[in-house]
Amino acid sequence: MEVVFRTRQLQLNYEDANRAMRQWGEPVGPRYVFRINQILDVEDFYQLYGIPSLRLPSLAWGAPG
Repeated sequence: MEVVFRTRQLQLNYEDANRAMRQWGEPVGPRYVFRINQILDVEDFYQLYGIPSLRLPSLAWGAPG
């Protein structure tokens, strides 16, 4: 899957985990990088529904089941 960052700052924070930690703090910085990696690892958008921690609503975007 492809990720398009809304701002250059978001992309830089993904590319440099230390920068993300400075920007958002210890719990959020590493989690941000982890979540982007989860998105990049799926091949299809609907596979994101299989990740409970994302808490995607089951009826959104015409998701199956």
